[in-house]
Amino acid sequence: SDYDDAIHRRHPIALDAADEVLLRSADAAHTSLYSHFAPGALERLCDLGIPVSFDFSSDWREETVEAVCPRVRWAFFSMSHLDAAAAEALLRRAVSLGAAVAVGTRGLQGALLFDGENTLRQRAYVVRTRDALGAGDSFIARFLASCLQGERLLVNCAARSARLSAGDIADLRKATLVGALSHAAAFAASTCAQEGAFCSGIARTEGE
Repeated sequence: SDYDDAIHRRHPIALDAADEVLLRSADAAHTSLYSHFAPGALERLCDLGIPVSFDFSSDWREETVEAVCPRVRWAFFSMSHLDAAAAEALLRRAVSLGAAVAVGTRGLQGALLFDGENTLRQRAYVVRTRDALGAGDSFIARFLASCLQGERLLVNCAARSARLSAGDIADLRKATLVGALSHAAAFAASTCAQEGAFCSGIARTEGE
């Protein structure tokens, strides 16, 4: 059935003090266009001092991009309906507004990333697809996990007084993004190969 956001709109996300304490203990926070925050709640989330990721999906509007990108580190877009030039232009726009990294997933056409310096492309890994629902979320989750792991490596190097040059740090950050894209594409492909999601679960016999 079609997605119905009526319940979300009636009960928007509002952060209280306990929520903020919990969120501050996280490495990052991820949310999306469909989260439906109460007025000011998204701004509070972005002001907690942890990096925030935002999924604009394919339903973004320019005013949303302009309002959110200055506040988030990672901006994700579903853009299989855009040609390559339009996709890259959107990612550049997101970074120009303030996002550190903008990523676009394009289905079988793979993924595209722009971070202000590098434009990276990742091919889609071909699998026998059973159910594509959740592939985009899997992509984002694995991408973020890989990025955070790479950032921890840089922090550990700094803590041990490793005197990495600016060039070496830039190379490591680029390598992290390249690896994160590959890991994300592989994880998304593995999700596509799995049966079972909304409205398409696996039939079970009684007693299983």
